[in-house]
Amino acid sequence: MNSKKSKSIIQFFIQLGIILLASYILSISFFRIDLTSEKRYSLTPSTIELMENLENDILVRVYLKGDYPADFKRLEGATRELLEELRSYSNDHLEFVFINPSESSDKKEREKFYGDLMKSGLLYTNLPIETSDGVQEKILFPGALISLGESEIPVQILKGRERVANASMINQSINNLEYEFTSAFQKLLQTKKKSIAFIEGHGELESIDVGDITASLKEYYNLDRVTINENINSLSNVIDGKGYRINKYDLIFVAKPQLEFSDKDRFILDQYIMHGGKVIWMIDGVIADMDSLRVSQQNIAPPSKLRLEDMLFNYGARINKDLILDKTCAPIMLNVGNFGDQAQMKMFPWYFNPILIPLSSHPIVSNVDPILTQFASSVDAVGDSSIHKTVLLESSELTRIYKAPARINLAIVNSPMDFSSNSEPFRPVAILLEGEFESFFKFSLSPELMNAEEIDFKEKSAPTKMIVIGDGDIIRNTVNEARNRLYPLGYDKNAGRIVYGNKDFLMNAVNFLLSDQQLISIRSKTITLRQLNIEKVKTEYRFWQLINLILPVFIIILMGIGLNYYRKKKYQA
Repeated sequence: MNSKKSKSIIQFFIQLGIILLASYILSISFFRIDLTSEKRYSLTPSTIELMENLENDILVRVYLKGDYPADFKRLEGATRELLEELRSYSNDHLEFVFINPSESSDKKEREKFYGDLMKSGLLYTNLPIETSDGVQEKILFPGALISLGESEIPVQILKGRERVANASMINQSINNLEYEFTSAFQKLLQTKKKSIAFIEGHGELESIDVGDITASLKEYYNLDRVTINENINSLSNVIDGKGYRINKYDLIFVAKPQLEFSDKDRFILDQYIMHGGKVIWMIDGVIADMDSLRVSQQNIAPPSKLRLEDMLFNYGARINKDLILDKTCAPIMLNVGNFGDQAQMKMFPWYFNPILIPLSSHPIVSNVDPILTQFASSVDAVGDSSIHKTVLLESSELTRIYKAPARINLAIVNSPMDFSSNSEPFRPVAILLEGEFESFFKFSLSPELMNAEEIDFKEKSAPTKMIVIGDGDIIRNTVNEARNRLYPLGYDKNAGRIVYGNKDFLMNAVNFLLSDQQLISIRSKTITLRQLNIEKVKTEYRFWQLINLILPVFIIILMGIGLNYYRKKKYQA
């Protein structure tokens, strides 16, 4: 008996020691097994790398705390889980605290606190809550302030424009959490911003036309608008005493030019590329727009003449003088008559506005929403095989091509087009070019100019990249001229929300060209909202209620019977 008792005591202490040792090991290490298909609970490798390399202390104050509906509680929980995981990789350089902005019972003190948060850049949400006294408005600040030393930036956690949050809005916000916080950390840690310029002087889009993408880019990069005007120093400068040029800008946009480029302007662009510059070309192959079409109901769209076509051909891409008509297209709103003194508006498919659904796995377009184009032209990969060419965007399987000069008539909406005949499927619209490009002016300069120190002519570039897009409007946001107000890029007036992924595509393109791969990988992460089947809920809810009530009790009874049988069999002997 004593030996059995001693043996039991020894076994108890051994088991206790194993438990304590395991607890200690788990307390000093971190791991998580994520069994979800989209890895919703796993940080991207770039985020982990960022957190592991933190050298300064960051404080996150989250104002998503209080008594509010379950959806917001879910958002709060997801935010807390993410910050806990970020902290686990940060080597104790990340701390966070959740604060209830409405905690004070003093109204004046609460309102002062609200004002301070708004001055810091946080937006509030009026949330209607049903009570016994009716519907009351509750003020929430679903955001956070992130501090590093004296620097502080706001992060808006709740994403969406609807007044009342729904499951889709909350899911979108949870989906964006890692990107929002990680990009905020990068902004705080950024010591030197890269520079980007929009080229002007050839009828390019004005600043208000690209206002939305400009605001987003300014968060990470220095932004400028530059008129070349045949000034050899507009995009680069000679380094005094060294005799070579260095670019002022890491990347430039050529966004929907409408006037010809002079030889000298083309030379300046060419040498900017030869010295390692990156370019996003957004060029219309055909001159067409809706304004003139609404006046005359039809017009002839001639080919554009910019004198950039031969340069781009030399680099590896040809923008064709054509228009893509796609069955997968955006609608157009037209007046079909009057009812009394009210115009009757109706939507029709507008084949000249193709919606491009990204199919490539390339990081620029991976998980990006469909992209809206307007009077887009096809782009072909041509020329030197040493230049690596990747098709980023292409039309659908049901595509037709109108060669310029192309007749455009609004009456096309009255007779559905047959895409089964004369179809030219999957026509490229955007192509990425990577490699060492040869100068377009390699064989056309005199020896004096080629050897001039102030020019520093290069025949071939170092490895660099550019993107050629056959649509100048892909970057254009809608503008309400009456109110001098712009809508977000990708916003659809008919839907009343952002529908298209134009901004994500262009931000990814910039990040890729400038080697900011971290932002791309985080932005591309998606979480699927798996909602219940409403029809099944209606027809089968009683069955599943019974299962939930009876099955746990049945399992406990079985466990009790099994345990009783085991005890009898063991001690009867």
